[in-house]
Amino acid sequence: MITITTEGKASYKAHIDGHEVLMGDGHVSDVAAPSPVKYFAAAYATCHAMVSEAFLRKHKLADEGVNVTIDYQVAQGPKRVGAIQMSIELPVEIPEELAERYQATLKACTIGGTLAVPPEVETTITTKNG
Repeated sequence: MITITTEGKASYKAHIDGHEVLMGDGHVSDVAAPSPVKYFAAAYATCHAMVSEAFLRKHKLADEGVNVTIDYQVAQGPKRVGAIQMSIELPVEIPEELAERYQATLKACTIGGTLAVPPEVETTITTKNG
């Protein structure tokens, strides 16, 4: 479970498996920290880096060295990430006979799957006193 606590004006801390991640609004926050949308983009890029390195290790092509760059644009109606551009830099070339499998591996990224098939979201609202 992940818990978010307020840490000041438009500043939040995510408590994740014993780690703490600071987030802010970027405009009115008390802290200089990335926004949740930037963390979303970073998580999506990291997911691709992880599955890429796993693929390279599995096929004994490389152990590390994947770099991913991501950018996004915000769209309106409703406000959301409307477009994503991602570039994956590999330390070695993927042999032609493995290229199709590598593309399939990229689709195994959990965040990408979540974007493709949105989850059911259930929100419960409570108060501290009740």
